[in-house]
Amino acid sequence: MVAFDQSGNVKGIASSNGDSPVMAVSDGGFISYKGITYDAKLNITGQLPNFPTLTESWTGDEYKSETSGVSQISRSGAYPASTFAAIVYGNNSFTGTAFKQAWGYPLVKCSEGDSGSEECKANGWSNSTGGPRDWIWNAKVELAKRLADGRMNMLIPRVFSNEITYKAFLTYLAKGAQFYDGTRSTATLDDALCPGERGKEISRIFKVDNIRSDGTHICNTAALTCSGYKPMLRVFWDPRAISFANNGKQDLNIATVFHEALHGFTAYSDEQLQSYLGCTSQDDTRNISYYLKQFVLEKAPTGAPPICTYVENHSIPNSPSCAW
Repeated sequence: MVAFDQSGNVKGIASSNGDSPVMAVSDGGFISYKGITYDAKLNITGQLPNFPTLTESWTGDEYKSETSGVSQISRSGAYPASTFAAIVYGNNSFTGTAFKQAWGYPLVKCSEGDSGSEECKANGWSNSTGGPRDWIWNAKVELAKRLADGRMNMLIPRVFSNEITYKAFLTYLAKGAQFYDGTRSTATLDDALCPGERGKEISRIFKVDNIRSDGTHICNTAALTCSGYKPMLRVFWDPRAISFANNGKQDLNIATVFHEALHGFTAYSDEQLQSYLGCTSQDDTRNISYYLKQFVLEKAPTGAPPICTYVENHSIPNSPSCAW
């Protein structure tokens, strides 16, 4: 196998060993029929379990054929490149027609053997530090743990209307999550089943909201949740809004996951969530996250927690800022 750049220069050569590429992926490398992952220079970077038996749908989900039928599974980590003919036979239906892949770009993770990626190296991230995907996943796991830690009576009715709703939310969290880099994802809002203007590319939303005219980065929009996607939580993030403190298990990270998961669970807009939680209806939706933060502190608060309008006036920084 030989890899070329756009000018025809050879970037890498590797023995095929009877294998061949099946999918070009978003980091510039590819995946072979045997599920072996290669970087852009044809260095082997890993092995995807069960990859040859997986089928990817047009909506970005992955399915596995079993004797009992077809079941949806968590993504293998294979994300097609956003180009024409990134997949052998052109598209997900294998009809031969070249189709430009437009889907979620994965958040960078630097654990489980991925610390050798160029982005991990460039940022000084390693197996021990993790990357944005590791941090926000750790925050999600910690959220479920803290919510289940004897806090039900505090959360009802301030966040959940009753015990049934509270337990249903924990079940929803346990289904897993799809976390993407919103600043790089070429999917449109309707592709990803997110609310908003049809045909609008997700990366453009983050670029307009979070990058000033001088190129400096702010984090007005930390995350965007696709509430129309029902199997599990699906969120597009600005990686710079994700804190690396305590390997992601940081209070505001956890509260922000809580905020986004409530969108996915209830399908409420920010304005509807603000109203439901007793917050002021405003464009700055950090009031939701900062109100929720008090319920997910590592040590559960004692006494009645402050109402949202109090939190708005006493606990929220004047302007949004990125975590790094």
